Amino acid sequence: MKIVCNREKLAGAFQLAGSVALAKSPKEILQNVKLEAEDGKITLMATDMESGIRIEVGEVDVQTAGKVLLHVSRVGMILRESSDDELTIESDENSTVIRGQYSEFNLPSANPDEFPTIASFEEDSYHELPARMFKEMVKRTSFATDQESSRFALGGVLLELNGSDVLAVGTDGRRLARMAGEGKSVGDHQTSGTSTIVPTRA
Repeated sequence: MKIVCNREKLAGAFQLAGSVALAKSPKEILQNVKLEAEDGKITLMATDMESGIRIEVGEVDVQTAGKVLLHVSRVGMILRESSDDELTIESDENSTVIRGQYSEFNLPSANPDEFPTIASFEEDSYHELPARMFKEMVKRTSFATDQESSRFALGGVLLELNGSDVLAVGTDGRRLARMAGEGKSVGDHQTSGTSTIVPTRA
């Protein structure tokens, strides 16, 4: 694999993906962000096995399509500290080279095929929430969840969808917080009685 990419654009996307990865996970594979390159774009993926993220970055010079695992801490530091406008990332089975005009870094490579699968979102019918409202709903309810509990339901925020109404609820079994909001159905998405739990870490 070989790509040439704007450093600032890559750094911003990598930082967001890296926030999901576990920097000190006992599973070393989860300490990485997976990068896939093809058709003039790259996709960054990370997971902590509870939540996952996929980020697409366009306008990338993909000279050789492929995939590579990039260590969150090491590569994150390189992207932050580098003064180059563009970086070339080239990898094979044994190593990954990150090269700029003023710097070059050689890193060991792990097998990207061993990385957990992060599902892509390709639905035509879904429910859309304003990002600011969704962030506020989670913020105002997540404090009441129990992140130490072994019960998954108490460690996240319950989202209930009913038409255009959205209700977020968080509880640890002793206290309860709730906030209502409004969303929008896309593609005639039916939401009556639909609910899901969003992990607090997400």
